[in-house]
Amino acid sequence: MHKKNIALEFEIDLPAYDCTDGAQEELIALLLTISSELSMNPTIYTNENNLWIYYGHSYFQCEILLNDLLYSIAYISHKYPISIYGCANGIETAQIILEVGNDKVKVQKLNVSGQDFSELYDLCLRISCPDQEQLKMLSDILQGIDYRHDFLLIKRNAFTNQSFTHYPDLDKNTYFRYLPLRPVDELDLDRFSYTLKQQVDLWLLLLIDGVSAVEFSVLMNKLEMGCLNSFFTWELSLRFALQQANIKITYDDNGFIMQDRNGKRILYDYVHGSPAQQLLLKIIFPAPPLHR
Repeated sequence: MHKKNIALEFEIDLPAYDCTDGAQEELIALLLTISSELSMNPTIYTNENNLWIYYGHSYFQCEILLNDLLYSIAYISHKYPISIYGCANGIETAQIILEVGNDKVKVQKLNVSGQDFSELYDLCLRISCPDQEQLKMLSDILQGIDYRHDFLLIKRNAFTNQSFTHYPDLDKNTYFRYLPLRPVDELDLDRFSYTLKQQVDLWLLLLIDGVSAVEFSVLMNKLEMGCLNSFFTWELSLRFALQQANIKITYDDNGFIMQDRNGKRILYDYVHGSPAQQLLLKIIFPAPPLHR
């Protein structure tokens, strides 16, 4: 916003490395490191061709950014250029710019006063990505980062399959892919809770494609055992999914009727149907079906 002056400028030699792939994996590792250091998860925003990774009310030492994390930032910047923003010296906005070459990185610390600064408040990383489709997918992935969790849930698609080749795929039958962020022996779906958006995605898989994800089998087991703690969010996410799929539910004295966008009736079966059908019916018609 304001014209900034150079407070400090220097160059650092970079080690030789292959920067042709792995940027997405390194980006996740970088954000997890920062989140763990700050004990907070970021808020993700998108604007034009940029992702903004914002740590509100945070305090971060520039020494850590420019010493411990510099190689990681430079590696990512070959594919997704990173600039660092924040507040320094009271109420003065500041910026750290990296100009990455093959064997060197030029670092500039900028602010209005031109005085050097050693820490940043309200740390924010701007990550440039001109490919809009890739930008959206990156945003969706990074929205799920939580430094307290052992896994990161991502959708399966060509982009994620190519971007996360170094992560094991612990269960190829699940709808989501569960990236282990720490060493784990196995995938235990009983431990997971899903964001509202992830729940909507699972519902849409049933409503549009007629597929019951493996995750619903685990959910129904938890419901039957009385340990599904997020039942309301599944009802709320179902409301959103029904609206997105343009499916209408009407109730009468005999029960309810589900109709798709063309007015065709949708029939689900609680006894013989899939776990996804069973959970849906349990939500929209809580009383057990009379024929059970």
